[in-house]
Amino acid sequence: MAVLAGRFVLERELGCGGMARVYLGADRVLERPVAVKVLRPGYGGTEVASRFRREGRTAARLSHPNVVQVYDAGEGELEGRRVSYIVMEYASGGDLRSLISRRGTIPEGELRRLGEKVCAGLAHAHGRGVVHRDIKPHNILLDGRGEPKVSDFGIARALEATRVTRTGSFLGTALYSSPEQLRGERAGPESDVYSLGVTLYQAATGRLPFEGTPMEVARRHLSEDPPPPRAANPALSLELEEIILRCLSKDPAARPETGELGERLAASPEGPRPGGPQRTAAPRASRRRLLPRAAVAAAALSAAALGVGGAVLLADGDAPGGGSQPARREAGSEAPPAAGGERELAGAGERAGARGGVVAPGPAETVERFYAAAAAGEYGRAAGLLSAGYRRSTWSSTAVFEGTFDTLERVEFTSGPAAEVSGGRATVSFSTVAYHTDRVERRSGVATLVREGGRWRISGLSVG
Repeated sequence: MAVLAGRFVLERELGCGGMARVYLGADRVLERPVAVKVLRPGYGGTEVASRFRREGRTAARLSHPNVVQVYDAGEGELEGRRVSYIVMEYASGGDLRSLISRRGTIPEGELRRLGEKVCAGLAHAHGRGVVHRDIKPHNILLDGRGEPKVSDFGIARALEATRVTRTGSFLGTALYSSPEQLRGERAGPESDVYSLGVTLYQAATGRLPFEGTPMEVARRHLSEDPPPPRAANPALSLELEEIILRCLSKDPAARPETGELGERLAASPEGPRPGGPQRTAAPRASRRRLLPRAAVAAAALSAAALGVGGAVLLADGDAPGGGSQPARREAGSEAPPAAGGERELAGAGERAGARGGVVAPGPAETVERFYAAAAAGEYGRAAGLLSAGYRRSTWSSTAVFEGTFDTLERVEFTSGPAAEVSGGRATVSFSTVAYHTDRVERRSGVATLVREGGRWRISGLSVG
């Protein structure tokens, strides 16, 4: 078994994303099990690695029963290579996402208990100036007794490109992202409350508050009230429904603070009143305030719709189209020109695209190579297979790739890819099985390609 930094024995892999892997480890010195998150070696010596270690050290300041304790964060040798790592408390009970998947919904009493304790952990962090920015069921772990522990504080921020962070983008999972995150604004404690509200909604009803195409999901987060949870689960109390809907207020100031939220969840539930589901409206900002921001965000999101499963990735200059996963690109009324970290990604992509043989790949092979590179976390190589316009408008930073492909392990083509070529343009159709760390998806799609610099480059993807 591999040994990290001469101390941590990596026993088996627990999960992986595009930029990091998590292992079950054993601490040789303190003789205890640990979870070890290791940044992929390709990021060694980069600003991403520095931020990763720095955020790990920030998270180590937190000490609370409902927060995964960070023991160590640094740089060490693993199998002859220098890597950045974070060593954390190991929670043996899985995560809330798996619990919801197994049981469908969580009974109200149990959900209130879990939510109250998550709030306690978040309140501890917020009181020390630490915002999570990526609350979702996957990041709420359970120990051997079923007690919840919030994990990965600061990791979302650490894995964003520094330049992109300064321009206000976000890396968090967009299904759970707050309206202000979707607008590219700074995420504060109120954003964590919104994301926890989405998580509570899903645990209470077995479904997310908003579904649809990527842009539709983002638009609805920005401008629509969610359906009342009791419409999906009439057994819920009106009180819990009102609590969840208040967390999902569009106006951050209308959401409860984590301390208040925890107290309300701890209170005895009021039983559901007869007569079926009833709407308890959440406070929301006025239309005068909401509509301009929603319009700005819609303009930004019209150029992007990310996610391997059910996504539509718009071609250069296309109008918004269909799809079925959340948008995950940085907000802004226009796609900015490549700068800083974005230039670095584009440059790496061009260099990667120019290597590898005398004969350039055809359209079908280009599509295969793109998915292979994305699944391997080699985002520079994947970027080199995209047209310049498509890369600028939709895949302009490492953060976008990571947010889209972080759970993807491999893609198998079950039919195709089959190309139809007409002059300098091509259309490639295909069907795939995408193996993620948490699911398997079967999809069909079409890619459009153009000739650029003597090579085929992907100018649009539609997968559904």
